[in-house]
Amino acid sequence: MVANPARCRKFIEDFEQEGYPPYLLDKLHAPVGLDLGAETPEEIAISILAEITKVRRGATGLSLREKVKQEGPIPLETYEIKATQ
Repeated sequence: MVANPARCRKFIEDFEQEGYPPYLLDKLHAPVGLDLGAETPEEIAISILAEITKVRRGATGLSLREKVKQEGPIPLETYEIKATQ
């Protein structure tokens, strides 16, 4: 749901009062988007697409820098290196 947090809470409260089960409400992404500090419509669109990608891929949403700090460097064998001519 694209809305500010207060408006999202109000919608969810309304859905609860109408009897929607919690397991359905838990599936709502409200407000949608990752916290990127987005301000412009273009930045907001990127944050929404980033969350969609995160959910579809089952990713953490961490920055790659933070992920490497937590998990250690990615082994070089993971990458397919192609020779350039």
